[in-house]
Amino acid sequence: MRFFGSVMGIYDSGLTAYSSSNSDTTNTSLWGYMVRGGVYGMKSWRKTDLSLSYVGGYSAYTQSSGFSGINQRLMIGLSHSFNRRLFVQSSILGSMWNRAYGYGYGYFTPGQSLDPATNPLPLDDIYDSTTYTFTNSNTLAYQFSPRTSIGATGGPFLTKRTNSLVSVGGIFASGDISHRITRSQTLTAAFTFNQFNFSGQYGNSAISMVSLGWAWRGRRWDANVTVAGAKIESEGLEIVQLDPAVAAIVGFTQGTQAYYKLHYYPTFRGLIASRFQRSTLGLTAYRQIMPGNGVMLTSLTTGAYGYASYTGLRKWTMSARLGASQYKGLIRFMNSTKNFYAGGQVGYQLRPDLQFSAALYYRKQVTTGTDFQRDGFRVTVGLSYSPGDIPLALW
Repeated sequence: MRFFGSVMGIYDSGLTAYSSSNSDTTNTSLWGYMVRGGVYGMKSWRKTDLSLSYVGGYSAYTQSSGFSGINQRLMIGLSHSFNRRLFVQSSILGSMWNRAYGYGYGYFTPGQSLDPATNPLPLDDIYDSTTYTFTNSNTLAYQFSPRTSIGATGGPFLTKRTNSLVSVGGIFASGDISHRITRSQTLTAAFTFNQFNFSGQYGNSAISMVSLGWAWRGRRWDANVTVAGAKIESEGLEIVQLDPAVAAIVGFTQGTQAYYKLHYYPTFRGLIASRFQRSTLGLTAYRQIMPGNGVMLTSLTTGAYGYASYTGLRKWTMSARLGASQYKGLIRFMNSTKNFYAGGQVGYQLRPDLQFSAALYYRKQVTTGTDFQRDGFRVTVGLSYSPGDIPLALW
């Protein structure tokens, strides 16, 4: 087990709380501090592995308590091999956030990657309101031969937001077959089903998807590409204008009717990444179906991001990330939200277990068709303590 912690001074701009009138809560700038700590590790038996990672912290602002609060994330994983061919794995991931406007902000264990295309955290939500997430993933895999295997994965998920915003829960399930065509290349065919159930009377969506993937692993570079076709069926209620003749009889001009919408979209995901001794590089592009951001419901999300890190300088570490994404609503709210984010960090090793770090983050968010937009910075300066083999990292 490894423990770590940090204390930092912070400056945030672009903070936005949910309010029926956002005149006093949009793009707020505040100074404050953040205290953070956690633990990660693994216990192995002959056929079973148990892993744990937890990060928790408290952020406080000197001029406003409305944005202060606790952020935390817990993940527990259990895997077991029944024999050389049959394998089962289960994981539980839970989190609580009071700030959506960011890119993780260090709430990940050292060495853990953050992928906005697959991670359930509300990284592209619009408002900085308290959000709870829960995901349970269960996988059963069987190895037919050294080159061919099949697997099934599924479980529930939940993203709970304040009552004024849209929460979502549901299930996900997939089955796949993989075949290694060479020592370094693998082909995978899969069928995936997702069910999104939105809070209140917003409705639900069922997504069926067939995909084909190719993965390559070289000595220093990895690459994989997945293309898919998605069928999206959505149901719910919407407000409509009544015919004037009907409105004259019933006495009101609007009514509610059920809707059914059917969409077909191609989706994809591509990744290329390096593994050098003192540096890492990576680039990801994706187009996926996501369960919205608290305002929009089922959405088509398109984005790309790149990252780089370097540890070749004596006692110094550097990392940076740059990316952009777009949320396009497919039902009810049909507008879109565009996000741009960038960040970088430098660290200096004071002792083997103590590091000074400074970071700068930037993000811009624009909602098309409206006047709502936000952009802001986060600046942090502080000390991080990590006695383990893996140093604290930005992402």
